[in-house]
Order: sequence, then C-alpha cells, then structure tokens
Amino acid sequence: MESFSYAFNVVAPIFLIVAIGAFIRHIGIIDSHWLDVTNRFGFYVCFPCILFDSIYTSNINLQDNISLVLFVFFGIILAMLFFSVVYPLFFKDRGRVGALVQASVRSNFLLMGMPIAVNMFGAENIAPVAMMMAVTVPTYNVFSTIVLIYFSGSKEHKISPAGMALSIIKNPLIIAAALGGIFSAFSIPVPGLIYKAVSDLSSIATPTALIMLGGMLSFESLRRDVKPLFTANLVKLVLLPAVMVTLGYLMGFRGMEIGAIFIVFATPSAVSCYTMAQGFGCDGELSGEIVLSTTFFCLFTTFIGVFLLRQLGLV
Repeated sequence: MESFSYAFNVVAPIFLIVAIGAFIRHIGIIDSHWLDVTNRFGFYVCFPCILFDSIYTSNINLQDNISLVLFVFFGIILAMLFFSVVYPLFFKDRGRVGALVQASVRSNFLLMGMPIAVNMFGAENIAPVAMMMAVTVPTYNVFSTIVLIYFSGSKEHKISPAGMALSIIKNPLIIAAALGGIFSAFSIPVPGLIYKAVSDLSSIATPTALIMLGGMLSFESLRRDVKPLFTANLVKLVLLPAVMVTLGYLMGFRGMEIGAIFIVFATPSAVSCYTMAQGFGCDGELSGEIVLSTTFFCLFTTFIGVFLLRQLGLV
C-alpha cells in the first residue's frame, strides 16, 4: 500500500496539471501561439534557471557521479545504434525508420523528467537528475541529427561538426549547467537579488511546462498507423526503461541513481522529435503522433514503473 501511495503522489499531481492544460486549451484560454511562446520562454529562461539552481545549490561532485553520467551517455548511443539496425528489418521506409529511431530513444526529459524527479525525491534532492540534463541534451541533439540525416538520404543536409558543436555550445541548458557546476565547484556566491530572481523563475518552470504539455494533447491528428505507433510506445515506455533500469541495477546503481536512470529513459518522446524529423526529411507526421501517444500513455506507465521501483526497494 505504501508503494501505491508513493507512486500515486508522484504521478497524480502531474496528471492533474496536464489535464488542466488540456482543458483550458479546449475552452480557448490558451492557444497555439501561447504554446509556442511559452515553449521558447521555458527553454531559454525557466529551465536554464532550474538547472542552474539545482546544480549550484547541491553538493554533488561530478567525479563521484561519473559512472552514472557515462552509463546514461553510452546507454543513449547504444540504444540509437541498436534500433538503427533492428527497425530496418521491420520497416522499409527509411524516413519512417529515422523517425522511429529518434522517437524511441529521445526523451522529453526537460518537460516531464524534472517534474517526476521533484515529486519522487523533493526539489532539494534532484541534483543527480538535473545533472543528467546536461548529459542528455547534447547527446540527443548530436545523435538524433546523425540518425535523421542517415535515414533521410537527403543530399540537402550535411553533417557539419563545427556547426553542430556551435549549436551545442550555444544551448542555454548547457550554458546553465556549466555555470551551475562552476559556481558550485568554486563556491562562487550569487548576489541575493539575482539568486532570488533565478529561484522564482525556476519555481514556475514545472507547472508551466506541464500546462503546455496538456495544451499540446490532441488526438485528432492520429492516423491510426497502428504498427509503428504501437512499436514506438512499447519500446519507449516499457522495454527501453526496463532494460536500462535492470542494467543499472546489475552495475550497482541504487536509490536516486536508479531513479535518474528510470526518469531519463521512461519519459515520453521529446516534442522536438517532430521538428527535427520534419526538418531532416524523415516522417515528421509519424514523429508527432509518437510524441502525442507516448505523452498520454506515459502517465500510466510512469505510475506502474514508480510503483514497481518502490515495491522492489530500488528507490
């Protein structure tokens, strides 16, 4: 019963706020323009603030967590390589395969992972999870780009290492994580007025993001493309997190580390999957459907996952 209560308390507040977002979009309080603006506001302002705040106020040491960082890093890469080999055996359309590979691995860690982490461990204890954002953001960006270019077969898109490196360096989440790590490592004080502003902005990141997610939910666009949708949902929400959590346990990770691994791999497909697939000539429509369906079903799979982790004493 305790495990059920724990899982319910983790997922229910998220579900409620997402439902509120869907409802106020339905009655017209928010619209697509608001969602676009809020998405940019969150990406460039709120989430960099929560990332900086989490790392800056923690006593986390990268050297003490290097094994967790490397596990997640190589886990993402190996998963993309694995599905890049397996999916073409079942799906012949290369554009569809590229969309499936990206959406099956790339997580909406930014919008969904952090709220789950806060509910599981408390806002003051999520530094290891926040640190994962600094790992996953560049890893997802680089390898999703490579996968999509490879499967698109388009000559219009060339991999430019310099351009890719510049886009990573300019990413506000990477900048915020780096600054948080530097300020924390060297005990650099942040003036009270500035820190209060950063703290206030970070506090609105989670509810704003969840309302935005709810506002994005619309099942009108689904094409009843059952086979690829079912495959992507099964892989993204069940098989991949189960395999990664099991491997993490066998490698000795426990407690919050297992929680961080679960959150990285069990969260739904990232909203940016649609934009990137469309931009690189892969199946953008399928990517959008996967984002939508995994966002909806993850509310249930996350509950089951958190319940099992708690029941087994892993978190």
